[in-house]
Amino acid sequence: MRDLLKFFKRSIWFAWIAGALLVSACANDENTEALSNAEEAANPTSQAASANKTFTGQAKEADHPTESTETLIDAATRTINDVTEAGFEAGVLIDFDSFKKSFFNDDIITKLKSNLEAVVAQDQEKFAEHLHESYSRHSVFFDKQNVQYMFYDLDTIKKVTMDGRVQIQVGVRFALQDSEGNVENSGLTYFFVKNKEDQWKIANID
Repeated sequence: MRDLLKFFKRSIWFAWIAGALLVSACANDENTEALSNAEEAANPTSQAASANKTFTGQAKEADHPTESTETLIDAATRTINDVTEAGFEAGVLIDFDSFKKSFFNDDIITKLKSNLEAVVAQDQEKFAEHLHESYSRHSVFFDKQNVQYMFYDLDTIKKVTMDGRVQIQVGVRFALQDSEGNVENSGLTYFFVKNKEDQWKIANID
């Protein structure tokens, strides 16, 4: 009987110790969580890091260079009448002086006019005089036989700057007359860029 009583006393003692330890552990967890929350509120490093990522991304997008365009003629607002068979006259009949302004100066006009005159004369050597070294000397202007060209107006003049690179675009209206006298009106764009010697050259005709 005495041994049985000792056994119950020990059981009660162990149960009390286990309960105390369990209560202490729970209290420590709560204190740890509270402390963690308090530290996070006092020092919101993770939140700031997340916000910084967003701001950094926005800053990078804002730092991207944008295209800058200076326009002297807007094709969308300019009305040009087509040339008819009766009004066709081979040659370069554009009044360049009426368009001369800002970047569309004597240098660009001289090189453009010379190239157009070479097309009218079907002179491939003269045509190549003001071409950029990257431009192929072959041109559709010399693919057709027994045709005549009439360059009669400009519909676009603009300077485009992108990433520090400058390009001048000139839209030219022309009429082509075939050997049977049929006239077709069309347009193309001259693209001028500077070469290594800092000279304006024709980089493309499209």
